[in-house]
Amino acid sequence: MKYLDHIITPLRAAGLISRVKGGYVLVRPLDEISCLEIINILEGSLAPAECVDNPDICDRADTCATIDVWREIKNTLEGLLEPLTLEDLVQRQKVNQFIPWWNQ
Repeated sequence: MKYLDHIITPLRAAGLISRVKGGYVLVRPLDEISCLEIINILEGSLAPAECVDNPDICDRADTCATIDVWREIKNTLEGLLEPLTLEDLVQRQKVNQFIPWWNQ
């Protein structure tokens, strides 16, 4: 329950889920909720280095050779996750569900 509370609280605060009698519901259809949105709510930025989102924290951000790599990593991850929706995950799960060998 602690783990669920840890997840539900920020999702509620972001307006992604709503409390109903007996539980919670999503406030938008599955195909309108991207995985990136959920990760940003629960985890924050996908930047592998803080300077990507806040270059002012580093005096060398303007000349740093690695900051471009960190930006590419962040952009690539966001590019993969933004179009991926909860509906896509549901469909993938249906395809990937375990089928016992005796039912194949």
